[in-house]
Amino acid sequence: MKSAKLKSPGRPKNKPGSKPKLSDDLRDQLERIRFPNGFVCPHCGWRHTGDWAREKAERIRQRYRGHRPGLSPASLRQTWYLKNGKIKCQQCHRHVSLTVGTPLEGVRTPLVAVIKTAGIFLENRDGIGTAALAAQAGVSPECARNLTGIFRTAMALAPEERLEGTVQVGEFELRLHPAKSKHPVSATVAIAVEDVHGGPGRIAAAVVDKQDPDPWVVYLDMVKPGSKIEARLPDAKIDGLRYNDYRVACIAAPVDPAASPLCADIFARLEPVFRRIYRGAISPGNLQGYLDEYAFRWNRIPRGLGADPRPTTQVLIRKLLQPPPPARSSHEAERERYRREDAIV
Repeated sequence: MKSAKLKSPGRPKNKPGSKPKLSDDLRDQLERIRFPNGFVCPHCGWRHTGDWAREKAERIRQRYRGHRPGLSPASLRQTWYLKNGKIKCQQCHRHVSLTVGTPLEGVRTPLVAVIKTAGIFLENRDGIGTAALAAQAGVSPECARNLTGIFRTAMALAPEERLEGTVQVGEFELRLHPAKSKHPVSATVAIAVEDVHGGPGRIAAAVVDKQDPDPWVVYLDMVKPGSKIEARLPDAKIDGLRYNDYRVACIAAPVDPAASPLCADIFARLEPVFRRIYRGAISPGNLQGYLDEYAFRWNRIPRGLGADPRPTTQVLIRKLLQPPPPARSSHEAERERYRREDAIV
């Protein structure tokens, strides 16, 4: 008697080792973030004027759930949503992915893994090392290192996000121990803190270029013009800020003659974090990215036991799917204005 042949259970949707795929709902959310006003080709500028969201929904229903009334075979052949998840431009006929023109352009890691890694990256308010991030996210250490670099680039303070109101600023010396250097390296860090009823509000931090002839320029990227700056700074820096529409007031700092109390408090929290999590092994060239990361976490992640970091992860994903922030300006116009005013005086 022949034995009954067992029916195969079928292959899983994602085989072990295959790339994870985005769900339809998640892809729709990412497309609305990337193209909030409808699809615009980043190569030729062609804009889809129809109801592209409804059109895409109809095609997704046909593709995954069979034919639906109102969709003719002719219209299905003219679809510009491809099976690989890309969008075909109807003018230049190029295939556009969601990451074109964003900081994630050229990254081969699937978006599902990028989103998962970003969520784990922001779970800890103080930060996480590359090895721990790679182990928890299930990616290689090299991939985790590349993604964290992209995350820090997106975390940079945008011009419209600069501090305003009453801001205290100060400068501190941070000792680093780069992995390829036998001796510690010292870097000057400028910290700006919003004064909110006597307590720290939002913060910003930047590396001070000691060779810059106009050392006050570093504060233009952190504080909006017209704000009140409280600091104990050299006269040259105070004059440069006043020439650029900043109201500067000197304060008495009990901790450091070149720092404000709020900035000293922030630096006292920042330095142990760099020493504990990254063991101080940060090169001076990458220090600005770590400062941007710390400021982003401080300004956006809710503090307190059991705080939910998911809203902050959504903010980071929005930054990753938008055009990259502009490079830091050299502020040549402001420098020239200061030299002209200084020459007149």
